[in-house]
Formats: sequence, C-alpha cells, structure tokens
Amino acid sequence: MDAIHTAVTPQGNRELRQSSKTRHLVFSIWGHIAELSQVMTLEPGDLLC
Repeated sequence: MDAIHTAVTPQGNRELRQSSKTRHLVFSIWGHIAELSQVMTLEPGDLLC
C-alpha cells in the first residue's frame, strides 16, 4: 500500500463527505505515526483511525 497516494473518502450517514488523497492532508501520515509510537506500542496490522 502506498500511504502517500491512498484515497480518503469519509462518509457520514452514508453520504460521501470528502474525496481526496493522503498527500493533500494538512499533517503527514508519517508524523502521526511517529507521535503515536511515542505513547503506545504499534504492532504490525494495527489500524490507526
């Protein structure tokens, strides 16, 4: 999986609320993972939501 080009399509009440790619997020995916790994142990297969 390419984390930089992954589609982001959140839905609310079964309606599409956004359609974009992770490269357009304000904060980087890698930054979030780095911060979370400082306060919890991340294992292979963990889902970050």
